[in-house]
Amino acid sequence: MSNIQIGLLLLFGIATFGCITLYIDFVHERRRGEKSLSGATRQDQSPTRR
Repeated sequence: MSNIQIGLLLLFGIATFGCITLYIDFVHERRRGEKSLSGATRQDQSPTRR
């Protein structure tokens, strides 16, 4: 393998790792948002909450 191929492979690996990390962070943030929204609606619908 030439130095250019090794560099491109390394760059591709770093980019792939970054995209996977960003995707996991996005999914985690979206799930946390859904939990807080569903918790708020449950409290609002509670008969004891005024």
